[in-house]
Amino acid sequence: MHNGNDFTTYERLPNPIRIQLGNKTCVFATHHGSVRVQDHQIDALHTPSFRYSLLSVAELDSQGYHTKFGNGKCSIQNSNVTVMTGSRNGQLFQVEPINSRHARSNPFACQTDRSNPFALLSTAESHLWHKRLAHLNHVSMKSLVDGYVPTDICEVCILAKHERKIIRVPVLRTTTPFELVHSDTCGPFNTKSHSGGLHFIVFIDDYTRHTTVYILLDKRAESCISAFQSLKARIESWGYTIKRFRCDNGREEYDNTLFRRILAGSGISFEPSPPYTQHKNGVAERMIGTLIEKARAMMLDSQAPKQFWGGSNLNRKLKY
Repeated sequence: MHNGNDFTTYERLPNPIRIQLGNKTCVFATHHGSVRVQDHQIDALHTPSFRYSLLSVAELDSQGYHTKFGNGKCSIQNSNVTVMTGSRNGQLFQVEPINSRHARSNPFACQTDRSNPFALLSTAESHLWHKRLAHLNHVSMKSLVDGYVPTDICEVCILAKHERKIIRVPVLRTTTPFELVHSDTCGPFNTKSHSGGLHFIVFIDDYTRHTTVYILLDKRAESCISAFQSLKARIESWGYTIKRFRCDNGREEYDNTLFRRILAGSGISFEPSPPYTQHKNGVAERMIGTLIEKARAMMLDSQAPKQFWGGSNLNRKLKY
């Protein structure tokens, strides 16, 4: 039994009883007592974590009851006297109420009690519950609504839940340092850094994954270009040149006339990702996620004030 209110007598067990179900999962009975089913009292166990009320044929047999099945009907007898009857519903047999009075009190009745787990809802009722629960998936619906029957293909679910298929094509890594540089920006943050920044920009070398981070006061083209020129000068001092620059198509920071002219004047190929395809700039996106997680962990560990998220200098260089 799953509902303690159906018991006429009710006592706590000294120790919970472990019951293994047909699907190999287990529930525990915490109380025992008597339950009135039709015109007969039977001994039952209370399993609060199990939502169903079941009669065990094996347990009835051990208590001296005789159970007969045939032609979609079942009868439970005690001393050749029929004490309970039922009929087949799917793969289970359910005990039937004898009259309306018993139907209201019978915990195993399902024809008049919609809360019984074996009473199947109609297609219209199932679809109504599906809509009430914001088009919840069928597996979760079955666990929440007794008797739920999966409806036909739901067009609303298809329109609301379909996801874009991302075609992942392996990309060969470059063979020369700074041949390809990935970049992206992040911000604004709610709290200004110690140096007054609200954004940061990352530059990642495709070959070595060497990462440089600049804290920015804003995300205007001039700020991003200043950071890029600083990076470009440093790379050239190391004896390398940038040949390709990959980023998203942010028009404020990257896709503008001034930045394009600087790239063209330096012979650098501009490779912005198409609109709404952030995965095309995945190297920079993943690095930003890594940096934020590490910064958050260090801030929580040190209990530093929030304004120190960017350090005390405008420029920060990190290598992974």
